[in-house]
Amino acid sequence: MMVKDPVPGRVKTRLGRDIGMVPAAHWFRHQALTMIVA
Repeated sequence: MMVKDPVPGRVKTRLGRDIGMVPAAHWFRHQALTMIVA
């Protein structure tokens, strides 16, 4: 599995426009960890 490094402004940029880049990166990190652990 290949996953991007969850850096604000580099992942989930469209979501970041609505909720902010830091919360979008946090969401991405949480979702990626959920997929890896599952």
